Amino acid sequence: MAEQRGYNTNLASEFHVMATLARLGLDPLLTLGNKKSVDIVLHRHGAPGLTVEVKANAKKLDWILGSRPLVAPTHFFVFLGYEGRFEEVTTMPRAWIVPSERLEPLVERAGTSRMHYVRRRRVLSELSDCEGAWDQLTA
Repeated sequence: MAEQRGYNTNLASEFHVMATLARLGLDPLLTLGNKKSVDIVLHRHGAPGLTVEVKANAKKLDWILGSRPLVAPTHFFVFLGYEGRFEEVTTMPRAWIVPSERLEPLVERAGTSRMHYVRRRRVLSELSDCEGAWDQLTA
């Protein structure tokens, strides 16, 4: 069941971000695949396109990134935190919209593995200005 919950959290989160971007008047395109580094391509009229990776946690945990994350001026991460309330569909997740270049110094490797992650406490303390900062994707 835990594997299914993780899959549901990720899928629901990608669609949450897609819906938010559409509500902002943008044209998001969902990419397909199981192992991908870009979840959403964002077409912006008259401006360079952006790519977005969505990372979500149903609980208050660190965010797993997988392999070393892509760093580019047009690449962003959206971290969603459901704060242990994923099943409460009337509760909105907290969202941090983070340029990949700002995230890079916070990325840690999990021991000797290829897995990378970002500590929740560092997102809360060092990227607090990114919480709810959807305007970074519309500028």
